[in-house]
This record gives sequence, structure tokens and C-alpha cells, in this order.
Amino acid sequence: MSQLDSQSRVAYLLAKELQRRRASVLRTKACIVIMLLATMVSLVWLLVGSAVGIPAEIKDLFWLPWLVGGLCCGIAVVLLGNGESAE
Repeated sequence: MSQLDSQSRVAYLLAKELQRRRASVLRTKACIVIMLLATMVSLVWLLVGSAVGIPAEIKDLFWLPWLVGGLCCGIAVVLLGNGESAE
């Protein structure tokens, strides 16, 4: 990159910044979807568990999908990376 003229260098840096922003938006959206799904599962677990008569020991673990969702968000962030290619 040190051999690029200033106009090419600016274009390159802008392209890299756009790539980083797109990756950031993708990671954010992935985590939002994962946590919304975890919330839906937790609410169904809690509310349906009460209606169907699931034992309190199991029903009280309704928070578990949020834990799993958080771990899945961590995995998604690692897999989606930071938008930089290996150069």
C-alpha cells in the first residue's frame, strides 16, 4: 500500500472502511435476531410452562435461552469477523 498514490490510497481506505461498517452492521443484525429468538423462546417457556403445568424446577429455568443466545452471539461475532480479509 505504500506504493499507491494519494488518490488510490484514499480510495483504498474508504473501501476498507465501508467493508468494516458492513461487517459491523451484519454482526449487529445477527445478534439482534439471535437475542429476539432467545426472548421468544424464554417467554414461551415461562408462560406456556405455567399454563400446561410444567414443574416449577423446570419452569424456573426460563432464563436459559438468554444464556444460550449470548453464547451464540459470541460465536456469530467470531464467525462473521471484523470485515478484514487476510492480507
